[in-house]
Amino acid sequence: MWAHEVERWLPWLTPGDLRVVRSSLDAPEPPPAPPPKLLITSFQMLERLRELDADGPFAWRSVVVDEAHVLGASTARPEVDGGAAARSRKALALVRKATGLALLLSGTPSLGRPLSLFPLLDALACGGDAQRDDLTTWPRWLPERDEKDRRVAFCRAFCGARKARGGRFRGAAVYDGVDFHAELHAVLAGLWMVRRLKKDVLAQLPPLRRVVARLEDLRETKKRRRGGDDGADAGDDDDDDGAPA
Repeated sequence: MWAHEVERWLPWLTPGDLRVVRSSLDAPEPPPAPPPKLLITSFQMLERLRELDADGPFAWRSVVVDEAHVLGASTARPEVDGGAAARSRKALALVRKATGLALLLSGTPSLGRPLSLFPLLDALACGGDAQRDDLTTWPRWLPERDEKDRRVAFCRAFCGARKARGGRFRGAAVYDGVDFHAELHAVLAGLWMVRRLKKDVLAQLPPLRRVVARLEDLRETKKRRRGGDDGADAGDDDDDDGAPA
């Protein structure tokens, strides 16, 4: 799908400028070979290929991540790293390293658990020029210099603390709720978020088609198959009985 849309919206690109990585055999050749201008891959291949590491041989100016919500935090404990998958760490490292454009696309809302948004927001806020140790470019949304401290500050501001009632974190603070929803929405809309409703993109979608597909009753299908199998066996038996005669 992405390759088709690239050909539609970027017609000036030649087939040699685009590389679609479906397996390790499709990995781009390292320098001095010229890199592709645009590379499309999956989370699975991103996790497998070392050539696509953020500190690898390629410097991608722009990074676009579709279904970016899968890169979110998987724990309600901000003090721990969260056991992020390798694909999440690699993808967000590429987002941080992008110097031109970084886009995180998702159609899945995260209204009830804003902690899952933190890794994505932090990658956007601390990427590009903010990677330099320069106070003039450091993001002002969270002043803490350490990522873990920023995660804790984000949770205390927006993620509704409660005490865990059981498990190994019993009695500790767990941030699996939401506080100050309107303020969080204002921060997101003011800094990064571009929200497009269905009515805004309806003209760009393919025409709606309604197709009626009639399905057979599975019970009748099984009966016919069973009858066919019995008939085949009977025929074989007749042939076997008749062969000696």
